[in-house]
Amino acid sequence: MKQMNIEEEKKIKIDFAMDGLPKSIKVFEPLLFLEGDVFCCVLGPNPQDGIYGRGDTEKEALLEWDKNLKDRIKSKDPNDSVAQYVIDTLNTSVKDVW
Repeated sequence: MKQMNIEEEKKIKIDFAMDGLPKSIKVFEPLLFLEGDVFCCVLGPNPQDGIYGRGDTEKEALLEWDKNLKDRIKSKDPNDSVAQYVIDTLNTSVKDVW
């Protein structure tokens, strides 16, 4: 799966070992970045095709991303390459993410 690339100065570093993060964020390590004054979080090639969340704070963006990830994999669309990547990863390497 291709991950979106963004300028380094827009990227926000996440401590994926931090307590309180949803397990899905620790497993998939989505890209967190600032777009204007909005925090954005994405896993995939772009916000339109990837799993995306946004918010006024880092936490809001991450939590929306986590919710959208769960909603997206429930759809089980075989043509959705990002959702299929998530499902395959969960099936092969992580048995207890949720």
